[in-house]
Amino acid sequence: MEKRIIKELIKTYEKSQGYKDQEAKNRRVIIKPERFRSLNFEDYEVKSAFFEALGNLKAQGILDYSWVRFEEGNLVERIWLNQKESSIDRAYSLLGITPTYNAFEKTFKDLDAVNFTTYPWVEDFKKDLWSQFELKGKFGQLLGGDHEHQRRVVTALIALEERKGQPVHERVFSTEVYGDSKEFQKNIKKTLKSLLKRYLDDVEESDLLHYMGIYTNPEIYHFCGEIKMEFTSGTVDFSVFSRGAVLPAIYGPEISRILGEGISRVLFIENQATYEDFVKIMRQDDLIVYHGGFANKRKHQFFQKLALGLPHTSFYHWSDFDLGGIRIFKAIKATISNIHPYLMNSPELSDYKEKGMEIGKEYKNKIQRAMELENDPKIKEMYKDLLHFGVRLEQENINW
Repeated sequence: MEKRIIKELIKTYEKSQGYKDQEAKNRRVIIKPERFRSLNFEDYEVKSAFFEALGNLKAQGILDYSWVRFEEGNLVERIWLNQKESSIDRAYSLLGITPTYNAFEKTFKDLDAVNFTTYPWVEDFKKDLWSQFELKGKFGQLLGGDHEHQRRVVTALIALEERKGQPVHERVFSTEVYGDSKEFQKNIKKTLKSLLKRYLDDVEESDLLHYMGIYTNPEIYHFCGEIKMEFTSGTVDFSVFSRGAVLPAIYGPEISRILGEGISRVLFIENQATYEDFVKIMRQDDLIVYHGGFANKRKHQFFQKLALGLPHTSFYHWSDFDLGGIRIFKAIKATISNIHPYLMNSPELSDYKEKGMEIGKEYKNKIQRAMELENDPKIKEMYKDLLHFGVRLEQENINW
């Protein structure tokens, strides 16, 4: 009975201003007996047990209560929680749980202690989370679910940053972090994807977890061209695969050198359908690479080996000409500094404007903010082109 009474008081307390502002607990947290309407107070034993529980909790300094006038010892009018911090702590202790405010505060501090350099969007998330916590003493709907679920999502973010972009299968990740191979898939994945969509709205939904280094199917590299790769176990000539080759990413670290004397152009293509069509008309001196949206750390390491093995080659990137496409280009440019955009310039926007999708005010604002933060003149010019023509262009709509 005591725990039941405490639960109702704590539930009301956590909605109060005193909970939200831990420095000002001067308002009573009051409940009425009607909150326990499921109890049959017509039953003498039930009523006596209820009054006994109230008396015990009052003796412990956790709560106090008042009687209906002229009904002392018979009808309780109001019950209120003692606002002293020690009393509130005793109430939580009686329930066997950590004070909610302290639990949320610790979760935030754990997150804030990590510098998210691999996934900088989390720094923006931190600011929003702190604003919610200051306002409500909780994380609100920014994460969804109860605190334990939210804490486990935060644990996933911290674990992913610690991996520094190194890809991992979702079940392996789940086992490492939660000790359960299905916990991530069953309970965390949906919330994490929702969070990613909020902060990475220029990344395709199918790429969100891949961007964070989590995959469900074995990662594959797709490419086509007359190159050879030297592995620790031997050399493979990929020129025989005239319609395209694939290489499981697990072999990426074993590549010691990439050779391609006849290659003069390397073209990275975002869309798989476009890649497959381009392979049919590629030049003999081309190497075409399908990268599929935002590439993870392991794929960038593969790109770097291409750049080191083909130092006299011209590198190009082609994706949708939009905010996401420019950011993908920027990410690859951080690995291959001499790469150029392909069919992602003002002439394409001018020639195919009628096939482009008009961009709205909010999208323009995002482009404007990205442009203001950009230091690379070429990338800044690409942002300007989008704003000038007011459309975003999918690569499938370009004739080549």
